[in-house]
Amino acid sequence: MNAAAATDQSEKRTLQSIAAIVSHQLRARCWVALTQRTASPNEMARKFGEDLSNVSYHVKILKEFGVIEEVESRPVRGALEHFYRATERFISDDEDTASRSIESRTDIARLTLQLLLADAAVALEDGVFVERPDHCVWRNPGVVDEEGWGEVHDACLEFTEKIEAAFAASGARMKPDDPGIKVTVSALAHERNGRSDCWA
Repeated sequence: MNAAAATDQSEKRTLQSIAAIVSHQLRARCWVALTQRTASPNEMARKFGEDLSNVSYHVKILKEFGVIEEVESRPVRGALEHFYRATERFISDDEDTASRSIESRTDIARLTLQLLLADAAVALEDGVFVERPDHCVWRNPGVVDEEGWGEVHDACLEFTEKIEAAFAASGARMKPDDPGIKVTVSALAHERNGRSDCWA
């Protein structure tokens, strides 16, 4: 197999793995739930009103993809119940990212993108994604030079810092019994491959 064919196969596996997470609503819902707490398929089946065998199947698929891990098992009503949680989410600065291999960066980006899509898919299916008219979703492709790339990068960092400040300020203002508004905020800035441009 030549290098180009190997690259194409690798890219196809990446796309398939991303699609496989969000292609089924229950699978995405299980993963999002396990980013918030440790749970067993039985607990999630009761929570979602789904058949246990269906939930167990999708948990098995998530485990095979490496996005969740089993953390304990214990006897519950005469049976051994297995409990899972999402695998660690990586947050790294530029220096840390630069020290990682391309393969490691790819794995981290893939995991983050999978979770971003799963989160959004569940919210969209539940009808809460667009419930607020001031929700934000946009895509803005463009072309920049090296200086422009630096400006985009700095804008992303500033955006992230403002979001973290808003989270902290909200936490300080909210009373203990205030459930707050659950939100997910995401940011992407990445180079595009010219092959994806149909007119290139």
